[in-house]
Amino acid sequence: MDRLPDVSNGFVMAGFSGHGFKFAPLLGQAMAQLMVGGKSDLNLHRFRLNGSDPMHSVSVGAAFLAGLASFLSPCVLPLVPGYISFMSGLSLEELSSGQPAPGTMRRAAWAALFFVLGFSAVFTALGASASFIGRLLAEHLPLLSKVAGVLVIVFGLHITGLVPIKWLYYTKRADTSKVAPGCWALS
Repeated sequence: MDRLPDVSNGFVMAGFSGHGFKFAPLLGQAMAQLMVGGKSDLNLHRFRLNGSDPMHSVSVGAAFLAGLASFLSPCVLPLVPGYISFMSGLSLEELSSGQPAPGTMRRAAWAALFFVLGFSAVFTALGASASFIGRLLAEHLPLLSKVAGVLVIVFGLHITGLVPIKWLYYTKRADTSKVAPGCWALS
């Protein structure tokens, strides 16, 4: 969370998934102080963009151990059998039986490998596209701020009823009564 170096009056604040979400109100207040007054009551040096981030000095081994510790945590470990069963298409009985059928473990390993590769590819693509879109939006920030302001005013007038926008009152629903339950892609 910091001032964007190449964008006037531009700020960025990201993160807060999982347990970090509980700090969002406090850091939101700190960000508001930073935006309005240029400084915050909190010591924000660990959250800055200027390279003083302590994560730059974390070794690969330490990151691996932290990931292993989070994997073995009571929040995650009980979910692993269900994930493996889902990814491999095998039941928990097949996976936990003393003598699995020939090829069962190989099938589960291949399915898990392709799941991880697909998951990694999707999130890498999402990260790259989010960076591209963020850069594109930052370049056009003055125009987008004005357009967003006009939209807020128009929607405010709509909510008050002064300027009703008819197409916002329409409802469209998919008729799923004729679709068989279950995964339609596999049927």
